[in-house]
Amino acid sequence: MLRFLRTKAPHDPTTETVFKTLGLVGEYAAVWVAVGLAGAASDAARRRRWLLGAATGPGAVVVNYAIKVVIGRE
Repeated sequence: MLRFLRTKAPHDPTTETVFKTLGLVGEYAAVWVAVGLAGAASDAARRRRWLLGAATGPGAVVVNYAIKVVIGRE
């Protein structure tokens, strides 16, 4: 997929805008927080699961950052 996106996917302004937007929306797991909170608000029976899911994305970002601090990047 990455090879296709880098070599054969169209690089017109519309496509570039779409992918930049996707990158920004996914930054810091914001999408998962929003989806999880919306799910928790609308599904009382599974609210705890939705909230756990909402916290998982940001938690993964924190763990990723900590690993990079400890191990370092090359």
